[in-house]
Amino acid sequence: MKHAPIKMTAEEFEKRLLKMAKRHGLTYSQEKGKWLDMAKKDISGPNLSQEEKSLYLAEVSPPEFKRAERKFHNAFSNLHTAIEWAYKDLDDFINDTTKDKRLRRFLLWRAMPIAEAYHKVQKLDLRGKITKEQYWKLHPVVSIRTS
Repeated sequence: MKHAPIKMTAEEFEKRLLKMAKRHGLTYSQEKGKWLDMAKKDISGPNLSQEEKSLYLAEVSPPEFKRAERKFHNAFSNLHTAIEWAYKDLDDFINDTTKDKRLRRFLLWRAMPIAEAYHKVQKLDLRGKITKEQYWKLHPVVSIRTS
């Protein structure tokens, strides 16, 4: 990302974003103080770091980001595959009665809930749509409240 500077003005950013939003049926308010107005100010402002500007620019997916995006998707897909294999290995280990009973209990109590939650999220395919409430229903946790 560092080596792919984006040459885009705030006006080009707005035009491109609104065009994409219209195509996908999304609405971006053009009022002062709303997200689009703040994003334009941040992109044109010299005080914002390039990483933060890149987050805004990623919304309009400029062609300079295509290579980095492809690399990210490939890496994420490999990670997802490895996690699925780990989940299956963990499940097989816990269900194998010849293994140490205490270790199986510990893994069932400590590692399995997280692995199952991740597995369920991927199977439900809620990409980008998952809400906090849905996630907490899938991911059992013990919360400790402090005063």
